[in-house]
Amino acid sequence: MSDAYYVKCTECGSVNRFNNEKGDRPVCGKCKSRLDPARATSDKPVAVNDSVFASDVLGATVPVLVDFFATWCGACRSVEPTLEALASRHKGRLKVTKLDVDQNPTTSGRYQIRATPTLILFRGGQLAEKVVGAATEREIEDLLKKHMN
Repeated sequence: MSDAYYVKCTECGSVNRFNNEKGDRPVCGKCKSRLDPARATSDKPVAVNDSVFASDVLGATVPVLVDFFATWCGACRSVEPTLEALASRHKGRLKVTKLDVDQNPTTSGRYQIRATPTLILFRGGQLAEKVVGAATEREIEDLLKKHMN
């Protein structure tokens, strides 16, 4: 079974689910406009690494929330359910990703990650917000409201 992807229609605003394996360009179920697969997001956090960070995060056409985490970090594990809920709630409008700081020192160093978890929201390839420590779901939602349409 393949993962489902979601994309928000730029014409009518509907969030559409599609299967990325088919290779064809999806259309909106409501208004039949063509959808841009480059704007697709998942309904769960997606792992990224140093080699894909530029394309998957900085090149994204939707806001991207990156969880800079470590596998040994208890606080990082406590944030996981919140990130999963946010990815599901904002599918098609927000991309939620995770980057293991121990396995990806280049990106972690570039953004001066000194503590985990650190959440960074990118919009248009630029750092928009940074939160260090285990933020609550409400704190993250408030941060997102400032930067999402």
